[in-house]
Amino acid sequence: MSEHNIATRIKNILRGIDSFQDLRVLVIGDLILDIYEEGDVERISPEAPIPIVRLKRSFYRIGGAGNVAHIARKMGSQVTIAGLIGDDKEGEILMELLKSTGINTSGVIISPERPTTQKTRIISRGQQLLRLDKESDDEMSSSEEQAFINNLQNILQTQHFDVIIIEDYDKGVITRNVINHTKKHKGSSAVDPKERHFWDYKGFDIFKPNMRELNAAFGKQLPLELAINETFKRLTPEWLIVTMGEKGIYYRTKDKEGTVPAFAIEVADVTGAGDAVIVALSLCKAIRCNVEDACLFANLTASLVCQRIGTFAPEPHDLVHHAKALGLID
Repeated sequence: MSEHNIATRIKNILRGIDSFQDLRVLVIGDLILDIYEEGDVERISPEAPIPIVRLKRSFYRIGGAGNVAHIARKMGSQVTIAGLIGDDKEGEILMELLKSTGINTSGVIISPERPTTQKTRIISRGQQLLRLDKESDDEMSSSEEQAFINNLQNILQTQHFDVIIIEDYDKGVITRNVINHTKKHKGSSAVDPKERHFWDYKGFDIFKPNMRELNAAFGKQLPLELAINETFKRLTPEWLIVTMGEKGIYYRTKDKEGTVPAFAIEVADVTGAGDAVIVALSLCKAIRCNVEDACLFANLTASLVCQRIGTFAPEPHDLVHHAKALGLID
């Protein structure tokens, strides 16, 4: 794909981005509260060979499936989130963040059985020094699962969705029963999988693992072509998408396959890049973009996200400015 062809395609996609406003999106998955503790490092601890961070400020970001919902909302779509939080302060903070962005939280269940998943990052001068995780990655208990599915069924029966996205961070919300109930939806469906349920997603429209997840699903590193062929044969998605970091995005449909190269950028943080890709692909497919254009738009969106520290949900004007900075449009 020539640079001129890429630039022309990007221009056409950005012209059609207003169509995202007509879409209703349901995101199902693991909700995460990202906590950032930022400060300065001035010396090494006398107690152990580790830096002492003098904390200056703390801030919160929406993570996990919530970040997927946030990105889709900032793109202009109407978004509902279905997930699970703990009965704790962190859950309250996460709910307030979600609501403040205009996301419908009617699909969120509060559980007394587990904490809200939290990832606390210690950063200094833009560099992450340490991450602390508080979570339970056990699958939902039978009572949690029943409450979640009952609520999910009610949402699916009473609301129309153009797109359903499953964002699996392997923290227990996505179970085989949840997957099977989601399959009954007649609209477009997309999956960002993890290893535990990798092979349970047969028949979803978009299936998007990264290279690590693809290899983990087979229990070993296979030649890419062999892994792709087997995955496509067993799961039969309309679009099989494999993200490959700086190597770009591989796509496979029943008619064609190819690789869309990544844009050359200076990466600050890869947090949320996969979230950006699944949203971009899902929204583009819903407005009938072809797979190559969708992958180009996904690369553009992810490359912008990777230039920011922490999760970032770009708005359409951010993507236009980014495309200009990359020299893709005037």
